[in-house]
Amino acid sequence: MDHANGHAPNWKVLSEIQLQIGRLQVISERNDQSINDLRWEVRAARQEWSTSIVRAHERIDSHKRRSIPELTGMSVKELLTYAILVILAINGTLNGETLAAWLTK
Repeated sequence: MDHANGHAPNWKVLSEIQLQIGRLQVISERNDQSINDLRWEVRAARQEWSTSIVRAHERIDSHKRRSIPELTGMSVKELLTYAILVILAINGTLNGETLAAWLTK
């Protein structure tokens, strides 16, 4: 008997309520796990993004420290020769004789 109002508890209703509470707890635990999984995925994505940014900065710094000949694999003389040939070609004064003369130097 329920001492507060003098009635016996309805065990069927109480049992159903307990069953529903159990189901809600399972759903809640699954949701908590899903949220936790998503948090780990976000952390991993942030770490990957951060690592990518660091690597990009390292590559930029590495390129900044190199000279143009190192980046192109050409010597300074080769670069100057190439630049002069480009200028002559733009000016329209590059012909077969000029090219042959430059290439044999």
